[in-house]
Amino acid sequence: LERIPGDTLKEKLARQTKNDKEQVETTLKALGAACATLHQGNIVHGDLTPSNVMVTTTQESAPSVALIDFGLAQTSTLAEDKAVDLYVLERAINSTANDGDEAEPFGHVLAGYESRASKGLWNAVRTKLDEVRARGRKRTMVG
Repeated sequence: LERIPGDTLKEKLARQTKNDKEQVETTLKALGAACATLHQGNIVHGDLTPSNVMVTTTQESAPSVALIDFGLAQTSTLAEDKAVDLYVLERAINSTANDGDEAEPFGHVLAGYESRASKGLWNAVRTKLDEVRARGRKRTMVG
């Protein structure tokens, strides 16, 4: 096993200040790009949460991310499975990072995802993500 230096994204988000906004945005975009790379290879993480993302920062370069804990991972070509992966991440990030200053920090993850994913993957996953969100809201309203 390789040791990954740094902190989890959960720890980074818990300690963020207004001065860290640009670095957090860059980190979230890098996370989105990493997720797109994973999904492009038809790998679904299964437990994408800020606790399963390591963030390494140096003064010389932008933050980099590494996804960890692939215990629930599976292979899948379905856009639905990839959208659920992102939905789990969205719920976790927005509940952890939302400081009231910005409506949805997850938007930066999607920007990074779109920048790395093929157009076909992005369009399919974005459409399914909207469907998954709608089902999630309905479940929350019902019970």
